[in-house]
Amino acid sequence: MRANSHFKALLTVCASACLLATASGVAGASGRSSASRHSAAKTGVTTPFVLATAAVVTSIDPAVADVNQDFTITQNVYDPLVTYTATDAGKLLPALATSWTSTGNTWTFQLRKGVKFQDGQPFTSADVSATFARMKAINEGVYYMVSDVTKVGTPSKYTVTMTTSQPTPFLPANLTKLGIESAYDIHHYASDGHNAEGWFGSHANGTGPYKLESYTPGVKAVLTRNKSWWGKWPKYPVNRVVDE
Repeated sequence: MRANSHFKALLTVCASACLLATASGVAGASGRSSASRHSAAKTGVTTPFVLATAAVVTSIDPAVADVNQDFTITQNVYDPLVTYTATDAGKLLPALATSWTSTGNTWTFQLRKGVKFQDGQPFTSADVSATFARMKAINEGVYYMVSDVTKVGTPSKYTVTMTTSQPTPFLPANLTKLGIESAYDIHHYASDGHNAEGWFGSHANGTGPYKLESYTPGVKAVLTRNKSWWGKWPKYPVNRVVDE
């Protein structure tokens, strides 16, 4: 679980605390029965988690976002190829890529099968290629972290190759910051502003654990749990997050 400053890890901790408090009777004054508490534990925390930030979200576009308050949205809606643990000195873990190898300046990533975007579109190597092409064209946000990538190849539906201009041993670590977008969205909404920035600036469709329920620029963003997410949820997940 990630999201710069480990937003997802924070949700896990807070969610567990809330449910444990309820189960131990601290919330007994609400009149909830033990049966309803048991049901909540199965389905997740029903009370919205409200995240009050010192600065407003400036962009929900993963190709543009470059500050912490933006990452709380983009890095929970869009999955990267590689993720990391909040402990173990940030150990790298598989995400949308299940494995990776390198030979000289070429990296090969095997992609996770059976993953779908939140609109139901299947995730394939075409999405990785389109994401890199769009980010390179926009050249904002965290793209500088992978600017050494000169070519992205798609030898198969679930294989991606990346060629770098020089040996780049930190490429997998840098990929933890890049959320993968849908190739369909990128191409379908291409006319909606430069490189679909109009659509991505007001909508979100990733493969991540949370969906964007609503977004009012400069005011509030609301995320809801993506129950079809491919990853493993904590024991007591948070169902709804309000960032304001």
